[in-house]
Amino acid sequence: MSRTNRIKIGSLSWIHQQVTPVMFLTDGKILSPTWLPQTYIGLYATRNPAPGGSLDLPAYRPSKQFRAMTFADLSVQTSDDGKQLENVAISNAILDPGWTPPFDRGITLLTRVYVPEPSMSDPDFHAGECGGAADITVRKRHPNTTFSFTVPDANVVANGLILFRAGRITDGIGVDVVKCPYHVPWVWCEWLLTYVDGTFAAFGTGSVFPTHTFYVQGNSYGQQDEPTDAAFMRSWRHPLTIDTSTLHVYPVLTTGAPATGPQVSDTTTRFAGPATGIPYAVSGSGFASATTF
Repeated sequence: MSRTNRIKIGSLSWIHQQVTPVMFLTDGKILSPTWLPQTYIGLYATRNPAPGGSLDLPAYRPSKQFRAMTFADLSVQTSDDGKQLENVAISNAILDPGWTPPFDRGITLLTRVYVPEPSMSDPDFHAGECGGAADITVRKRHPNTTFSFTVPDANVVANGLILFRAGRITDGIGVDVVKCPYHVPWVWCEWLLTYVDGTFAAFGTGSVFPTHTFYVQGNSYGQQDEPTDAAFMRSWRHPLTIDTSTLHVYPVLTTGAPATGPQVSDTTTRFAGPATGIPYAVSGSGFASATTF
């Protein structure tokens, strides 16, 4: 005889950005480098609402209010004595690279009545891009796993990893309109589900940006929040020049491919090793959410 457990596990990656260092929309014309305030205001104006501690991920998906979603509805068979993992089947799997929401014109009194750039009044959500290496593997580790600890395949239930980045339209606004010197980078989110001696354990981690919230059985078991910046530091010697060395988000913005050329193609399937080493991928957060049940 075997025992059957139904486990729903997944993640939601989203932009939080609770504050912005931009004081006025004109900062993008006055301060140097000019692209930086414009990029920060774009992040702030397209941030997502907080998803909440309890969430039905497939039901939330049509809202498009996320930068990436993973989900797996698993049927897990264990031995009658609960000691061995026997079989795992997936009935529903989601690897969705998410969306960039419309620019929120309500962030200032000025933008409610006037926007200096047409993209700010675009009412559409724009799709992100999923890296080809994104996958949910069953009974084995994902080849690009970022978890350094060892888990025998006999104890692995499933391992989900999604690589994603903003799509062509959003990247084009950044490069062609904002004049950002970098294309959008790859970011990523990963979870791992194990079974050892009758106990399930779920782990979650991700790139330092954006925010990642992890769910099992519809409830969050951890959230890793993205960095934010509340002010631009400037010296009295150079009052119009932003000191980028003091900014927490700046390293993320400069990770992508140089904008002197086209956006790099998706070569994630060719890379062997942790996702943190993929070219133009944002570094790991260094945190791991975990729960047992």
